[in-house]
Amino acid sequence: MKILIFFGLILTAVKVDSSSHEFERLMDASAGCEAELGEPKDLFEKMKRGEDIGDVTEAGEMALCINVKMGHMSQKGEILPHEFKNHVNALTEDKEKRKEIMENCGPKNGKTPAEAALNFVKCMQKHLH
Repeated sequence: MKILIFFGLILTAVKVDSSSHEFERLMDASAGCEAELGEPKDLFEKMKRGEDIGDVTEAGEMALCINVKMGHMSQKGEILPHEFKNHVNALTEDKEKRKEIMENCGPKNGKTPAEAALNFVKCMQKHLH
């Protein structure tokens, strides 16, 4: 359950109303990935305390799983443009913000799919605040 809360805070739900379809999709994807991958040990507590989480492999794998289940990323860590655009449109009505997110978070940024997924999450957080 902690991982649901963790990714509810970390992922793109930052600006998503908890009654929205995107939030529901995020919670479903998070639950599915937690069932598949298990709950990352101590990750939530470390993030909550602001500590360095060290090896980000676990968080990256969880981020990849969730993004794939939500449908806007491939297993290779590549953004699926049409689905990503729909996701961004659901997150904000601000056209300039949409453009900023698409330009900055759309290109793959990472050597591995998990690294790309985690960087995508960080980018979305940065541009949604």
